[in-house]
Amino acid sequence: MSIGGPEHVPKTSEILEILSNPSRSLNINLLGVPLADCPLFFQTALARIQELRFKTGHPHWVVIHEAHHVLPVELAKAGITVPQDIKSFLVVTVNPESVFSSILKAVNGIITVGSEPENVIDSFNRSSGANVSAHCSGHTPQTGQVLVWCLDNQEPPKCVKVEEASTQRRRHRRKYAMGELGQDKSFYFRGPDGKLNVRAQNMNLFAQIAEGLDEETWKFHLSSGDYSRWLRESIKDDEIAAIVAEIEKNKDLSTSESRRQVIDAIHKHYTAPA
Repeated sequence: MSIGGPEHVPKTSEILEILSNPSRSLNINLLGVPLADCPLFFQTALARIQELRFKTGHPHWVVIHEAHHVLPVELAKAGITVPQDIKSFLVVTVNPESVFSSILKAVNGIITVGSEPENVIDSFNRSSGANVSAHCSGHTPQTGQVLVWCLDNQEPPKCVKVEEASTQRRRHRRKYAMGELGQDKSFYFRGPDGKLNVRAQNMNLFAQIAEGLDEETWKFHLSSGDYSRWLRESIKDDEIAAIVAEIEKNKDLSTSESRRQVIDAIHKHYTAPA
């Protein structure tokens, strides 16, 4: 569950009450806390959360998003210290040099996102005083991958594929099913002579229009591979594009059967319950 937000500053008592139930996970939103006050708020909450962990072992993990805001490097200048025995923490930041160095010195693993992992490691080394090798030859992450260093075992970094969160997939599918795709992403039923200009700005509309479309227009786009091309290039969905491409290639299908199969595939992939 989640507490906090632009209109509500969460209280430490709220946080502890929720986390006292080991079956619950909690997202603490600090948008309602002035940026300058975030470090103090976080340190106060962290101290109480650590007490709870020592007593109950819960929460198992603490993820600190945008750590450069709640654990900024300026803490050192203020003479503030943080616990050195922190365990099972995940610290997320766009700039390691902006994070309190005492936190970085406790790090035993690094995950970098993006095509320039060496720059992240160099930044980490400068801030923490570590000497992690930034040599990534042969380990350039591809789309959907991250680069992982396990510092305890001194092994070279490894490329790891990240599985997309199911909530993100459902959110994207809802957007394409019922949302408003831009004009450049919509599908246009135009027909062989360009007499039509019927726009489908989401999957539901595509299916509705396709069901009532004349056979000539449907077959024209089918034989041209327009449906799979749209799904692949505009929707960026290779999975459904491959399914529809096979339907387009099957010359044994009647016009009505090809239409039914494409519409069924769209419904199953985008508009069926998650």
